[in-house]
Parts: sequence; C-alpha cells; structure tokens
Amino acid sequence: MAKTKTPSFVLTLKLNTSPSDERELARRFYNANQMHNKLVKHARKALSSLRQDKACRALMKERSSLSGKNDPASKRRRADIGRQLSELRLGYGLSEYQFHAWIKVQAHRYARTIDSHTAQKIATGTWRAVESVLYRKGKSVRFKKLEDLTSLEGKTNASGIRFSGGRLRWLGLVIQPQLRKGDVYARQALRHRVKYCRIKRMAVGSSWDYYLQLVLEGTPPKKHAFRDGFVGLDQGTSSEAVFSEEGCILTELAPERRDISREAARLQRKMDRSRRATNPDRYAPDGTVKRIRRPWKRSGAYRKAHFRLKALRRRNADFVRQEEERLANVVLTKHGSDIITEPLDYRALQRRSRQDRLTKTGRHRSKKRFGASLAVHAPGRFRGILERKLSYEGKTISYVDQWKYRASQYDHTTGEYAKPRLGDRTKTIGGRLVQRDLYSAFLLYCAKDTVTIDRALCEAMFPVFLKHHDSCIAGLMGLNRALSSFGLKDFAV
Repeated sequence: MAKTKTPSFVLTLKLNTSPSDERELARRFYNANQMHNKLVKHARKALSSLRQDKACRALMKERSSLSGKNDPASKRRRADIGRQLSELRLGYGLSEYQFHAWIKVQAHRYARTIDSHTAQKIATGTWRAVESVLYRKGKSVRFKKLEDLTSLEGKTNASGIRFSGGRLRWLGLVIQPQLRKGDVYARQALRHRVKYCRIKRMAVGSSWDYYLQLVLEGTPPKKHAFRDGFVGLDQGTSSEAVFSEEGCILTELAPERRDISREAARLQRKMDRSRRATNPDRYAPDGTVKRIRRPWKRSGAYRKAHFRLKALRRRNADFVRQEEERLANVVLTKHGSDIITEPLDYRALQRRSRQDRLTKTGRHRSKKRFGASLAVHAPGRFRGILERKLSYEGKTISYVDQWKYRASQYDHTTGEYAKPRLGDRTKTIGGRLVQRDLYSAFLLYCAKDTVTIDRALCEAMFPVFLKHHDSCIAGLMGLNRALSSFGLKDFAV
C-alpha cells in the first residue's frame, strides 16, 4: 500500500544551546559528513565500474542507435534494454535501498551519535545525486566539505531526531528551543502533528547557530487573507511588474538589500593571501596552482575569513528571501490570487550566449548573460514563494504559452506584433508612452486563454491601466534608487 502524501509546512525555532551542546552537535555533523563522503566514494567506484562494464556499454550503444525510432519492434527492444540495464545497475549495488544497507554498516561505528533513520536520510541524499548522474544531466557525485553540510534530518518523529515534550531529543541530547510568549503563529503551528524534524545550522559571525525545523502536517496558520481577482505578472531577471484592477507594481526584487560585493571580494583576497602563504609548494613561479592531489593546508586566519564570508552571504540571502516573502504577501492580499504569467527558464538565462558579439569599437563583448543578476535577486525563488502560498489555498499560477502569447511584442490598439530591442524599456501604445514591463503585465491580465490576448478586454481596461501606470511611474520618479531597466528617463522628458 502506497504512503499517503499530505500537505506540510515548516516551523523554524532557534535552539538554546550551551557550549557543550554546540560541541556535541558539531561532533555529530562531523560524523555525518564522514559517513556521507565514504558513501560517495563507494558510489563513485560503483558508477565507474558500471560505465566500464562491456555489457553495459554495448546496451547503451544499442539504445542510442534506436533513439527516434517509434516502430513497435524498436519500442519493445528499448524497454528490454532498460530492464537489462536496471539489472546491471542493481548488480553493482546502485539503488537507494542498497545504499541504506551499505550505510547501515557505517552506522554501527557512529551508533552513539548518528541514529539509523538519520543515516538512511544521508544515504537517500547520496542516491538522489547518483540518480541525477544516471538518468538526468548530473556530471558527477561530489564529496561534501564539512562546512557545506548544514542540515541533518530524521524520517519520523517516533525515533532518532524527534520533538517531544517541547524539546529536541536525539540520542541523549536534550535541547530547549526558543518560543517567545507573543509568538501566536508558532503556538498555533505546534498544534499540528510533527512529521519529522531537521536540525539546521547557520553561519553567524564566526560560529554556528543551531535551529530546529519541524515539518508539520497540514497548512500553516493564516496570517493574511488573500484577495480574489486576476493579476498579470511580468517576471524579469531582477524586477517584477504587476497589474490588477487595484493598481500597478514595478519594483526591483529586494531593493533595500545590502551590496556585499566589495566586502566579499576583500574577504576572498584575504583568504587567497593566507592560502598562498600556508601552501607555497602548491603554486608555480607564475602564480598558477599546481595539479597536486594533496589536501590544502588552511590556517586559522583562513578559516575565520571563510566563515565570515559564509555568514555574510547567508545573511544577505536571508534578507532577500524575507523581502520576497513580503512582496508576495502584498501581491496576494492587495491585488489578487489568480496570477497569470509567462514561464521563464532561469537556467537558460544563466547560460553563456552562443553569439560572438562585438562592441562599437570592434572589441569582443562578454558572452555572459544574467547569471549574476539571477544570483543576487533570485526571481525563481520569488515564483516558488508565490506557488507555495497559493498551494495552501488550493490554487496554482496560470501560465501562458510564451512563444505564442508574446506579451512583450503585442500592441492591442493595432493588433500587431513587433519584437522590441532588449534596451527599449518603453513603448508607445495609442499615442501614450508606457513602461514596457507594466504593459506586458497588463496584457497578461487580459489573457483570453494560454495563447490569445482578449483585445476587447484590453480596450475596456486600458484607461484603468493608464491611471494606475501613471501613478506607479510618478512614485518611482520620486525614489533615489531605481533600476535603469525601468526606463524612467524616457518619462522625465
């Protein structure tokens, strides 16, 4: 009988750890990292052996020759090859439950610090990486540095890492989480059944802070009531444009975030100087790194600077996430919860351009695209926040076909499509200058179906759009900080 999947949400509580608790938790994270890396070593050997197996290579070659053939005989043969490859994979111990059995031997060594359920979760995480290599686009299964292991979790709340009697309990470790008197949300959330627990550590200053994450059954307590109504959302790499009957929003994602690039670069230079001073034999006379298979020596100054860099990036990422949560609440509570938008492939936007572009002076222009902007503003996470919040209400985001809908190219007054340049941030519609992203959000609001824009609705709602548009632009003109991609200089003329 298959397990039933119920909705769940996460409640995070800071743990009141003593110095001895922190030492014990650090020890357990170290042991878990050792178990993970030993399993990765085993998995990499098994993958290498499977790839070198002559039978496996012959079957892979035959399956490749049959790709694209849809006749019944080819389909049957491909299915038969798939079964044979699966048997070969199992013969080399490459399955989730075989990983569970393998790590069970390691768990005996660390039985006082790592329980069996946590060990199985470590094995499951490694198996997902192996699955990516076997079936998707993963290139290799990587070892994990100790500082990159930031969470450990159990499988149930019955044993192992568990929350009982208002405390975290794990193999003799008992820690009280913080719960403020006025935190109504947390107290309401704790009435739900605990599915399982997770211990998460975050870099703060020059040390770790430990948190308890409770995965609870059901939907979270309501903080805000969502508004009914349609919303057009035009997503960018660093900004969001919103239109509804209630108004317009054109904003950068997390505009008040702190620019950490200079401080991060300073810490990275400090780390590089320290690394070169403690590992002089790892560098060639011209300053390049030698290819030597030997661990790097890391001084105390290096570790301290590295930890500060990690804490700096974590703090900045948390601020951006918090601002995106607030923006999502504004959209859903003040504008509407029936969101219409175009799907964006953010991974594709991160890739380098294939075209060799030249500047006006004939120099080669960088082929890099929007990777840095996506890393700083995280627009994909903002979309995920909206989807998560809507799922609690049983709703989803509606997506149009971006190749047929073409909101950025349409003019509802003429009914024609014209592809704009990337640098054109405004356009003239019916004799009026409008901001391009806001107009695209307006056209998404006027969707008739996933491929067609309702031109009659555009004509009826255009005066409302112009009113909200002008109010939004006037508000942005008064700000000291606004993205150049908004095209505000065109409205200042």
